[in-house]
Amino acid sequence: MNYNSAILAIETSARLGSVALARGPQLLSERSFSAGFRHTRELMPVIAQLTSEQGWTPKQIEQIHLSIGPGSFTGLRIAVALAKALSFAQPHIKIVSVPSTDVLIQNATQAATAQNLPIQNAACIIDAKRKQIYTALYEKNDSPDSFIPGFRTIIPPTLMTPHELLEKAPRPLYLLGQGLKQHAEALTAPDVFHLAPDFHQPHAANVHACGFLRACAGLFDSPQELTPLYLRRPEAIERWEKLHGKD
Repeated sequence: MNYNSAILAIETSARLGSVALARGPQLLSERSFSAGFRHTRELMPVIAQLTSEQGWTPKQIEQIHLSIGPGSFTGLRIAVALAKALSFAQPHIKIVSVPSTDVLIQNATQAATAQNLPIQNAACIIDAKRKQIYTALYEKNDSPDSFIPGFRTIIPPTLMTPHELLEKAPRPLYLLGQGLKQHAEALTAPDVFHLAPDFHQPHAANVHACGFLRACAGLFDSPQELTPLYLRRPEAIERWEKLHGKD
């Protein structure tokens, strides 16, 4: 592993996408898209802007770290397609995929510092529609062996109802993520706290923070086998199958 690798980090799992560049563990720059759901239009221009500012060419990128899901079907497909294309064009590029919930949970550390909160247990909330959520449960843990800075996974990314999460999660429990907007009422209970909206958006800088730990451990993904972590098939496909009598 080259600990001084030129790294491109991509976050397109949520409404507002972002891109970051890093040199080894050092974050160099990060930029968010101008508005929500502009992944298709802005991903490549933002990458071009950031690499130009650093004086990088595409051949100089050595690793791509990307948020793999769960989250926006379209956003995840775009990022995976780009990572595959760059890797096939430049075979020296290595890919690291990071669960989107691992990226988002980094905001809990920032919230704990900013608001002096005793966060021990936290869960990410991403709207999955149909009264369901994509979620993952974490507990505070500063083990140097963790691939998630400051946390360890209790329940990995999964699809469930808000009620099921509240039944399984220890208390007090802190929640964050853009899915809280749709599921706030269903996720209200004693000793359950909703972090402020400022902490609901995942960031490419945190994709790099998690991805770098995985890269140091040699946890790279095959570009041929790389696929988004959907947890459920796209709704459009399910509707098509229902319309055409598919099981």
